Amino acid sequence: MPAKKTEVIDVVSPFMVDAIVHKGNFKKHINSKIVSSKIEFEDVTNTSIPIDLSGFKHIRHITVSPGTDVPPHAHNSPVVRVITYGDATVNGVTYQAGDWMIIPAKLRYSISTKGGYKALGICHMWSWVDDD
Repeated sequence: MPAKKTEVIDVVSPFMVDAIVHKGNFKKHINSKIVSSKIEFEDVTNTSIPIDLSGFKHIRHITVSPGTDVPPHAHNSPVVRVITYGDATVNGVTYQAGDWMIIPAKLRYSISTKGGYKALGICHMWSWVDDD
């Protein structure tokens, strides 16, 4: 029988940040708590990503070819991105498979990749901030 426990997790609400948040700096941005159930199985490891996804509506699977440079742009709502394969450099910081980030609403960012990457993009709505 698996072990089950309830835990309170300190998390970051993407709607309440104004800088890119990732696993290296998220503790400075903690602004919410959630209650979660965790079921543990023998030989299975799982770790919570400390992001409150309340208010998010859909997930996109993103595949980017090697050598791609996405120019600076912004979205109207925050975006959570989880790198599942490869490498992505966002505003000068390189992320590898297993890394995650929160990109705040209206923050301009660029992405480049040498080897290509795959990611999950989690968002409230996938709309772009119009340039003037």
